Amino acid sequence: MTLLEGGRGHAVIQQRMEFQEVMRERFTEVIEQATGRMVIGFMSGNQQHPDLMCEVFHSASGCSVIVLASLLWQLGVLQRRSEGVK
Repeated sequence: MTLLEGGRGHAVIQQRMEFQEVMRERFTEVIEQATGRMVIGFMSGNQQHPDLMCEVFHSASGCSVIVLASLLWQLGVLQRRSEGVK
C-alpha cells in the first residue's frame, strides 16, 4: 500500500515538495546546462490525479522553461519509481 492509497495524499505532496527543494540546485544546474541560460527562479508543482510533477525555471533573460518530471528522468537527474524512488 502507498501513502496515497491509504488516504495520506497530503503527506505525499509534502514529501515531494521537500524533495524538490533539496534538489533545487541540481535541477537548476541541469536546466542551465541544457539551455545555456542562468536560472534566477524555480517553482515546483504537484498533483495526484493524474499523478504529475512539474518544475518551472525562470531565466535571467526572461524566458521560462517548464519541465515535467519525465524529462528529469530522461536526463538522469531522477530515478524512475521502478528503480526505488517513490
